[in-house]
Amino acid sequence: MKIQILTLILLLSQFCFAADDIALPSYETYTKLKQSFKHFNKIRSSNSKGFEKTKIAESTIGLPQEYLDELKTFNWTGEFSDRKTTEFLLQKTINPKLSVLNDNDMQTLEGGFVSGDIYKVKATDQSGEEHHYFIKYLRTKTILVSKGRCIGEQANLGFLGKNKKTTEIDTYLKITLPEVICKYKYQGEKKVCMILPAAAGQSFSDIVKSNDSNLINAAFMALGTALGKMHTQHRHFKPDSHTSDTSPRTATDFLNTFVLSHGDLHGQNVFYDPLTEMIFFIDVETMANSFDKDGLPSSPICYDMLYMLLMSPRKFGAYMPVNQWRPFKEFLDTYIQSYAIEERIGIYDYLIDCFNQAASIKFVDIFKLFKWKKGISDSETVDGAEALAGYVKSLKRGLDKKPFVPSTYKSRSPSLSHRTPISGTATDAIEGYYKQLGKSSSSSSSSSSIDLVEESSSPSVSVLRKKLAQSGVLNDMHTKRGE
Repeated sequence: MKIQILTLILLLSQFCFAADDIALPSYETYTKLKQSFKHFNKIRSSNSKGFEKTKIAESTIGLPQEYLDELKTFNWTGEFSDRKTTEFLLQKTINPKLSVLNDNDMQTLEGGFVSGDIYKVKATDQSGEEHHYFIKYLRTKTILVSKGRCIGEQANLGFLGKNKKTTEIDTYLKITLPEVICKYKYQGEKKVCMILPAAAGQSFSDIVKSNDSNLINAAFMALGTALGKMHTQHRHFKPDSHTSDTSPRTATDFLNTFVLSHGDLHGQNVFYDPLTEMIFFIDVETMANSFDKDGLPSSPICYDMLYMLLMSPRKFGAYMPVNQWRPFKEFLDTYIQSYAIEERIGIYDYLIDCFNQAASIKFVDIFKLFKWKKGISDSETVDGAEALAGYVKSLKRGLDKKPFVPSTYKSRSPSLSHRTPISGTATDAIEGYYKQLGKSSSSSSSSSSIDLVEESSSPSVSVLRKKLAQSGVLNDMHTKRGE
């Protein structure tokens, strides 16, 4: 019995914070935040299944047969992967005066689960000005992900390209969308490729690696301003929440407020251009999932923040914990300033609750045969959530910032935290705590027919291999080139 009590105390210690802080958020806040994430994940899962029945997106154009005939004279291999065929595509679809001058102006990049090959292209117009594009292919032979996920990217980008809200957002936050989505057949195989403009500036991952503390902090401040504008200018209040349509005032109000989100916000998907001080979002097809079936915002306010926190060890290395999470704090400073004065107390309390509960939140990646849950359980990011909760409290109390001496970027290393990972989850401990108080936890959402693989940050190789071997996917898996 003593061992069980000690284990419970240790588990709770990963979630509880300094003595002058509230040990646990209210049970109502805790359950509502979990429910909002479950609801958002349900929308994403439903969208993915719905795309299975979709044949082709309306925004796709077919390459004329005369183009395909002309391409054959270039010894075309079916993809725009060399200088001549890429120049031909850009001239026919974007600007007839564009030229790809050298073979080294074409660079092959590695695709992901959804993307096939990706090519980075430098083209020059008649005035000598350079333009940078990415040509991105969707997989026709899927690996791990469903056909619906591939078609979904195409359909989602088409949806965002026609959405009025995206145009409004683009005035202060650049959403990188395809200039062209085209389909064609090559030797009987259907292909879909996209031409996207390259984002200006550098990715946040590269900016952090630069060790330029002024540039790093400026980038995070700009992101806070941009995301704050998107959240305050495009938000939706839950119909039965009794929240004012013009001004949410309390943490509960903000729990009932839904916004638009990137959906996959990490250091390689957000860029900052110091010349214009503009933020660019790339790989934005996930953003379409933050619209519900009625076109209204459906994402929890804290979704992008907690996701970037989750991905911080992979994308920023050890820079954030070594530097006391200063860039994230700069982000929170400017983010909160986007809210009206009368809304500040409410957003402070909401964010404090969210960071206090960060270890209990689960993000879901949707694969072909299973859903993979991941959460903030890395000891450094748990510490980061604690530090950010404390920082928001200091902002609420009006305390001045402490002097800061920047450190240097370090690649991912063994944990810098004093904490030792403990088996189990903070969620289990908290729910047990409330049960002891005589409060039953809210019933979990109905189990899916798809197995759930739950890992701290990524599934182990053995778990994935076992799952894939059982399904037979390993035996049928094609190579990157489909050979």
